[in-house]
Amino acid sequence: KIHVDGPAFETPRGDSHMISFVMPAEFTTVESLPVPNDKNVVLRAIPHQLVIVDRFSGRWSEELYNERLVALRSHAAMAGYEPIGSARFARFDPPWTPWFMRRNEIQLPVGEKL
Repeated sequence: KIHVDGPAFETPRGDSHMISFVMPAEFTTVESLPVPNDKNVVLRAIPHQLVIVDRFSGRWSEELYNERLVALRSHAAMAGYEPIGSARFARFDPPWTPWFMRRNEIQLPVGEKL
């Protein structure tokens, strides 16, 4: 078992969602991670990315996510950044955390500043 301390990311993929986790620092390569016991779990390394982030607390809804994503894209453009990938939703707290204490982020990968 691994104690995952970082956020869980949710990325829309058509009619489903991809869930990703940041692994603890002691696992320096994908090969050093334990082999998953579920065939639906895929291990892969993701290169470093530059992202623009909207951080907020509270509950999540698709409507709120879409509203905040539109605003985040607008802020990125005003700051001179162009999105280069899909946005993802990051949850930092377990589901039993009271809604008003939950930390969330929408992360938007961007290219270098124009």
